[in-house]
Amino acid sequence: MAAPRRPLIPPWNAIGPCPCGSGRRFGGCCLAGAELRVRLPSLVPPPPITRYAHPRCYLRSTNDCSAKISGEHFISKNVFEAMQGEIEFGGLPWIESGTTVTYGVNSLVSNILCKRHNEALSPLDAEAGRIFRSLQDICLNLSPKTQSLSRKGKWFLVSGQALELWCLKTLFGVFHAKLASRQGERLIDTHTLDPAPFLAALENHSLPPPCGLYLRAKQDGVISGIDEKVTAVPIGDEERKAIIGIRIGMLGFEFDVLMRPGEIDFPLLAKETVYHPWQLLFRSRLRQHMVAMTWADSISSATVVEFATYRDGMRPAQGNRQQ
Repeated sequence: MAAPRRPLIPPWNAIGPCPCGSGRRFGGCCLAGAELRVRLPSLVPPPPITRYAHPRCYLRSTNDCSAKISGEHFISKNVFEAMQGEIEFGGLPWIESGTTVTYGVNSLVSNILCKRHNEALSPLDAEAGRIFRSLQDICLNLSPKTQSLSRKGKWFLVSGQALELWCLKTLFGVFHAKLASRQGERLIDTHTLDPAPFLAALENHSLPPPCGLYLRAKQDGVISGIDEKVTAVPIGDEERKAIIGIRIGMLGFEFDVLMRPGEIDFPLLAKETVYHPWQLLFRSRLRQHMVAMTWADSISSATVVEFATYRDGMRPAQGNRQQ
């Protein structure tokens, strides 16, 4: 399923519009020499520092809050809209194990961020929505129900860093909205969640390796259609009673994001996942689509992840993982 990283020849013209949607020329935006790089804006509030800590803002330790609290979608509104307004949720405390509940775009809002921090983090919501719209577009195009015989492939350029940080933002939202629980106990009552690694990652636009985003591909790399169930499950260090990451499941993909090592066996995790995937390649008999996912480091252990796709009645291709 995974292969070593290889050079990527982008299909976009340097003088044409950048595929990131910035409105700038590709050659003056996300094409930096021979490297592709989606550049994130600042994710911290603009100066000067307010010297105020809003008691209901989970980033109040910065002493840089506004006096106004804002209603925050802890699963971003942009992602809701990318999923066409409704999402099936599993893995949340009030949902019986093995079942799902459908929520609309105006559900799951909590007052957990001040307006100043909410606005600073809004680029993560926008980029996450764009990422999931891209994946949804590909999955729909290659779905067994797709009747198109077109052989034209699609290319998408997204920020892996934004996805990584958005997953952490979702973790803090689910935790501070008092929704995450285990065995009937709310995690906010039994565990701690240190904002310091998240704040450092917002400053640097990345987490220090081996922490960060790991992709788990379901069904041995075979994508057979759209999975609209969403899961958001915190990852805990039970010895220290601390939350150290989150697993987000959406559209048939699972992303583990770890912001501190804790009890995690990283060598074992590396065998089960792909760290910082560089290219997501989706193949069917007729066409293939590519998602280029850029990261801050140009020489990370990023790999190509290939997904086979098949129609009803066709035998799925067997995916092989290579290191």
